[in-house]
Amino acid sequence: MATIDARIAELSAEYKRLVDEIAKVDDLIDDGQVQEFVRARAKAVDELRKLRTQITTDELRGQVNELEINDLQRFLEYLEELSQKLPRAQASSDIVGNIEFTYCPAASTRPPSRPDPPLRMTFSSMSKRACNFTDSI
Repeated sequence: MATIDARIAELSAEYKRLVDEIAKVDDLIDDGQVQEFVRARAKAVDELRKLRTQITTDELRGQVNELEINDLQRFLEYLEELSQKLPRAQASSDIVGNIEFTYCPAASTRPPSRPDPPLRMTFSSMSKRACNFTDSI
């Protein structure tokens, strides 16, 4: 029990010493140091806010760039697909050649009567309502 009482007395003395130090803290640090510390802390807080804002901005830019890259990759894939289809379409066009219609397949109408040269209609000139006939070339 004596060691417990001795330990309590020791801790009580340390507690009193710390309380006395805390009470004298204003004497140990002058107002200039306190003001300097407050200014430095405010500056650090401001810098931290700026850095957080910059990080957020950079993250958003990164996300936008990532979306643009994904869009460009899909567009590139589309262009590559078209570049593979183009020779086949050209070969089909060469095989089929020009097709002349007496009636418009989309609207079942006759081309306007014209003398020579005959009129030609291409698949690209057909619509659901009417066909556009062009002079043969």
